[in-house]
Amino acid sequence: MTSRKVLQTILSIGFLLGLPLMSARAGDDTTGAKQVTGQGKIEVAEYTYDFGYLPQGATVSHIYRVKNVGKGMLNIVKITPSCGCTTIPLKSAFLQPGEEADLRVDFETRKFTGGINKRIKILSTDPQQGLVELFIRGRVGETPKSISLSGPALRFDSIDIVQREVKIKNTSFDPIHLSILPIADSFIHTALTPDEIKPQEEAILTVRIGKGAPVGDYRSSITIEAKGKKVERITIPVSGTAYAQ
Repeated sequence: MTSRKVLQTILSIGFLLGLPLMSARAGDDTTGAKQVTGQGKIEVAEYTYDFGYLPQGATVSHIYRVKNVGKGMLNIVKITPSCGCTTIPLKSAFLQPGEEADLRVDFETRKFTGGINKRIKILSTDPQQGLVELFIRGRVGETPKSISLSGPALRFDSIDIVQREVKIKNTSFDPIHLSILPIADSFIHTALTPDEIKPQEEAILTVRIGKGAPVGDYRSSITIEAKGKKVERITIPVSGTAYAQ
């Protein structure tokens, strides 16, 4: 046998003997990697949000929190809003077990009057609940019976204006407790004084635009809930222009 054939034979035997070792190492790597098993399960903290009374020609906002409470990856395949609504994409379409994401919904009231009931569909890989439907409700162009506002909306259109006030009057015959519902944007700061008002008395809602507002035009809203003999809500649109500092 020539020296070349001997060398080829040795290399072939060495390669065959090395296959089990390489396979074992590959298997060790696969076994050692942390894998997520199981199925994803979608959960939404609330399925319906009521804006209450809304002015026409404005944009109002709400955030739904979507969470994966399953043991595997959850894929948000598609989000479909109905007419008048727009949604901001989630930070990721894939949610790990225990992970949650904010789904922002903006509603434009310009083309609507009276009662509205709009739907947002979420399609996911949840094997038990592949389609989830969310709803937003309200009454456009109407006013509540228990409270009135000194102005229907707030506009911050100057670099020098970062704070405004709205007077809220109790127009009912009973004491009212006022509260501010969660706001979609963290750069909007509010204070309400007092939160309990007797008939014909007023409260002052102070709204301040803080740091973090996106440069350019922005639109958001504040929803006030009034609890007396009945519960009513009214939503105040907030808009403006933020300038780079």
